[in-house]
Amino acid sequence: MTERSQKKKPRLIVTITLLSLLVCTYAYITYSRNALWADELTLWEDVIKKSPDKARGYTYIGIAHARAERFDIALERLVKAASLDPGNVETRLNLGVLFMNTKRYRLAEREFKFVIDRRPELIEPYLKIAGLYEKTGHPELTIEALKSAPGDPGILVGRATAYARTGRLKEAERDFMGALAADPNRVEATTGIGNIRLIQNRFNEALAQYAKTLRLSPEEPHALYNSAITLEKLNRGREALPYYERFIAVAKGDDNFKESVIESRRRAEYLKK
Repeated sequence: MTERSQKKKPRLIVTITLLSLLVCTYAYITYSRNALWADELTLWEDVIKKSPDKARGYTYIGIAHARAERFDIALERLVKAASLDPGNVETRLNLGVLFMNTKRYRLAEREFKFVIDRRPELIEPYLKIAGLYEKTGHPELTIEALKSAPGDPGILVGRATAYARTGRLKEAERDFMGALAADPNRVEATTGIGNIRLIQNRFNEALAQYAKTLRLSPEEPHALYNSAITLEKLNRGREALPYYERFIAVAKGDDNFKESVIESRRRAEYLKK
């Protein structure tokens, strides 16, 4: 192996992966979930027996099955709920999540758009459709979908990430800063600003942003990995080593970081020599 190939820099995680922020979880809008899965099933089966013509029981038992990855049963229950109450946004939102998690993306998009049209003040459907577009590789659609969304920090972070993915760093920074103005402890925004500074070769400023993130969330993987990269760019390889090691410990087993973990191991081995 040549000296040049040994010193090859690791690949940069250019922006925060949107799906790491927008997990495709099932949403409870009118029901606070605090029961075990078996208890939920018993509860909602009893509700269905008592009120077989009401959508609520079918919606929540459908969510319970979906959370347990019993997708066929979940779909049957949620479709039944939608047939009983086609305008119920909670049913339709969770039907969209189920479609998304089973890779029926066009059907998921249809459901999320229905909820947005019906209840434009809700944050959740915008986050879900943004996650859908990010998952399917359409950041430009994420930007368009979030333009009319309420001014929530999570919305701003999602839109900023999409802007960064399309190379529009000025707009990305504006939205990350907007998120921080609303929530100074928003680690996705501090990490996002750090990533922009890293892309701009403003390495010390990038490190400062990652340090803010790691004070708030010591195991945030993007900040750990990109801190290591930044330190290497500053020829501070020995300082980078513990960041690679911490990143490996945090991210191993996560498919979203599979390649970065492999590269981190390679870099760590080299830096130990």
